[in-house]
Amino acid sequence: RVVARMAKQFVFPYRLKASWIPVFYGFCTWGAFMVCLFEVFSRKDHYEAAIRNHCKQPGEFMPSVSATTGDMFPERSMFFYGMALTSGPRLAMAALNYILFKEEQINADPEAKVSWWLNGFLTCLDIMRIFAAGLWIYVPSGQSLYIHNVGFVPYVLGSFIYSGLMCKLFHQVKIASVIAKGRTPSANDQRSYRWKLVFCIGQISAFVSGMYFFTQHKMNCAVSAYSYYALLEWTVAFCNVAYDVVFYFDFKGIDLSFARGTKLT
Repeated sequence: RVVARMAKQFVFPYRLKASWIPVFYGFCTWGAFMVCLFEVFSRKDHYEAAIRNHCKQPGEFMPSVSATTGDMFPERSMFFYGMALTSGPRLAMAALNYILFKEEQINADPEAKVSWWLNGFLTCLDIMRIFAAGLWIYVPSGQSLYIHNVGFVPYVLGSFIYSGLMCKLFHQVKIASVIAKGRTPSANDQRSYRWKLVFCIGQISAFVSGMYFFTQHKMNCAVSAYSYYALLEWTVAFCNVAYDVVFYFDFKGIDLSFARGTKLT
């Protein structure tokens, strides 16, 4: 007796809209910040500890980002858990950006060697930002100021360089090259470029302004200088996260497919 065996492949596809990755990242990040800020403002002892500084001047009203998220419990734990949820999406965004710009460069201008190098450099810089953020987030300044700053300084400077050069790459590949061919850039690309510029300029401007108030606070103990510095520090944090969320427009219309196969005989 001959028994015939037939193998069939059953595939169960899963689809994920790529545009939801930056949205999830922004929700987790801003959510972690806001939960910590709410916790500080809702507890008098935590609020007073967060705005306390070496000047001991009256009139302070706003805690800094680091004082809100890293100095007290349960705020520190809540922030840690919130940031842990963002690591996967951020790495996925870095990989997607590299792949998408690589494809755009092939279609737009194969001769643009600067774009190829710039894309690779920005991907490496973005990954460095992710790991630097992990360092300053999970080693608060109160635990080790040196290690905290080893992560914080490269993250901030890397973010400014990344956001500026990404605007240049985006304009070169998705705006200028399209116009050069006599076409109009898509509405999503125009929105993405416009908001990238807004948040890039916003975070750099807020940082420079914040340094002025930080100096006034450190050197002169000016009244409310610490709080104005803290407000600008929160603005930098908001713009920094918002810049990455803008990739929603870049990933719109892209689906990521996952499949699981089961072989039956």
